[in-house]
Amino acid sequence: MKRKVVSIVMAAAMVMAGMTGCGEKKTDDEKIEDAINSMSEEEIEAAILDNAVKIDSENSISETTEPQPEEINPFETLNVTFSGIAPHSQIELSGGSSYVTYTPSVETGMKNGDTVTITAELNSSYESKYKLTETQMQYTAEGLSSYIEKLSELPQDTMTKMDQTFRDGYAAFLAKQGFNYKINDMALLGNYMLFEKNPTSNNGTANYIYFVYKINIDFTYKDVVENHEYYWCAYYENVFMMPDGMISADYEDLHMGNLNFDNLTIDGFYVEGCNDLDTLFRKNVTEKIDTYNYESTVQ
Repeated sequence: MKRKVVSIVMAAAMVMAGMTGCGEKKTDDEKIEDAINSMSEEEIEAAILDNAVKIDSENSISETTEPQPEEINPFETLNVTFSGIAPHSQIELSGGSSYVTYTPSVETGMKNGDTVTITAELNSSYESKYKLTETQMQYTAEGLSSYIEKLSELPQDTMTKMDQTFRDGYAAFLAKQGFNYKINDMALLGNYMLFEKNPTSNNGTANYIYFVYKINIDFTYKDVVENHEYYWCAYYENVFMMPDGMISADYEDLHMGNLNFDNLTIDGFYVEGCNDLDTLFRKNVTEKIDTYNYESTVQ
């Protein structure tokens, strides 16, 4: 540092020495020495300050010209979408930077409104070239269809349509079997709702929605009328709500519950049905409770 100060003073002195007038010829060293001796302390300090500023400025210019990593936002071109039917849903990533690794905090099982945090990490071979302005970004799952989990999620008009479809379907089923029958009463006793305990287990069936009936019916064979009363059920499966609130169910497929052939009619046909509700519940709900949670409104 001392050498730098002396050099600065000498440089300033050389300038002043060059400005001296005619007189005795002296060597350059003598001129510099005379010039330094003739400078006041204030002039020396000013020379040091002026040249120090120039040196700092040159160093600053040198520093700013060194290559700097390019700043990039890794999420600017990243496309994040959610697909599937909740909770059988998944996150999908596309676009983004090829030299960035993206890791979502959750990959499957999201429902509408769930938040997923995506972490961006620059590949090590690009660390000297790029710098990430953001390393995490949150995204909210939306626009997903959702499997029905509770009976209260079904609108009344949907329940009415399902009920009527089963009534019509059961009458068509009896007619197809060749029965001569008259349904005196088909009372809806309520519903069983089953929803899988572990959506990631991929059981193939996310939910069952049972309609349970008590049926009173007359069967006629060669002018002989025989009355039967039994319990019967049928169900919809994989019922879900679409993003617009509409309910999707297969109204064309009649899924009869697991029943007994307990009722032998006079013309030699067995009618599927259970003689009591406990049997119907055991065959359709109890056998599934290891895999499904259930809700019942049957009375």
